[in-house]
Amino acid sequence: EAAHGPLAEATEIARRTGDASLLTRAALLRCGIGVEIVEVDPERVALLEEAREALGEDGADAAISAVEARLAVELYYARPRERSERLSLAAVERARAAGDPRAPAVALNARHVALWRPDRLRERLAVAEEMIAAARAARDPALHLQGRNWRVADLFEAGEVDRWREEVARYGELARSLRMPVFGWYSTVWAAVDALYMGDLDAGRALRDRAVAEGRAAGDRNARVFEQMLVFAECEVLDDFSPMAPETIDYAMQRLASDAVSLAYVSGFAWYLAWAGEPRAAREQLARLGPRFERLPFDANWMTGVGESMEAARLIGDGDVAAAVLDVLAPYAGRPLTAGRACNTMGAVDRQLGNAAAVLGRWDEAAAHYEAAVRIDSAAGWVPFADRARAALAAL
Repeated sequence: EAAHGPLAEATEIARRTGDASLLTRAALLRCGIGVEIVEVDPERVALLEEAREALGEDGADAAISAVEARLAVELYYARPRERSERLSLAAVERARAAGDPRAPAVALNARHVALWRPDRLRERLAVAEEMIAAARAARDPALHLQGRNWRVADLFEAGEVDRWREEVARYGELARSLRMPVFGWYSTVWAAVDALYMGDLDAGRALRDRAVAEGRAAGDRNARVFEQMLVFAECEVLDDFSPMAPETIDYAMQRLASDAVSLAYVSGFAWYLAWAGEPRAAREQLARLGPRFERLPFDANWMTGVGESMEAARLIGDGDVAAAVLDVLAPYAGRPLTAGRACNTMGAVDRQLGNAAAVLGRWDEAAAHYEAAVRIDSAAGWVPFADRARAALAAL
């Protein structure tokens, strides 16, 4: 925040003097060093679009690529969602033609963000690897660390938990040597995540509080988001919303009112309402997502949105939602149901497929999915989720 005043002055100087390069640098710095994907910031977007216009078509490819790349990041939650992907692709093409060793890593960072949806996981892993290689070739440790941050998130989403833990350790060593708080606090987040999903709730809570304090000290807007995600994750592990503090519910209500990301919070709210014994209100929330979740944006939050909807449907016996879940989640069987930067999982997708089949009375199908979930979650060390799948299987 302390940088905003000087950057505003630099922006005005750039405007008065017609200095497109200075305007570009000020706009990029205004967006920060790390990657925050919380909501669309109109001020940041306007500055970047002003810089892009000032650069024109004859500007340096590296500068244009950097602006288009950051726009792709800042517009991730904007509608239409396709604009972020188009910008990131253009940024990569320009960066490769620029002859600047750093430019490809900057553009690939944005490309990874734009591809953040369930069906592009393998592509994202490849982009993260390429970004790491480009950053190392450019000898840019911050971009190298960001590339490894993405690799951590991708391995978690892929369910490669042993490799994820190895990458978290590697990331932590690099973050400590670089001493940049905007990156370093993620190591504590992932330690909290690991403790929580292995069933050590006390350690998870202590690490969560430490991570949030570190994230806020670093000035990262994600700190508050991650705090609430980890509180909600504890409720998911317990299958009990009693631990949820009033401020977490207040935060969810604020996010429900946000145009950019409101639908990402509807499913979790529906689950909470179903747990609280309000089936009609839960159904009203689920209806907002459409009969086949077509209104739920297909992005980083989509999988957990479908999973949380299934948890609500399980509690209220909603066969229509269960049938839709079986249809849309089937391609993702065999992997975890995740959201966030390796912060939130509901365990194996198969457990939600089992829940859907059980609601519909398809017992053999449900049993097969629950058995798969036990194997997947046990292999990951996610004891609470494996226990939930065993209990569901026993209940059949």
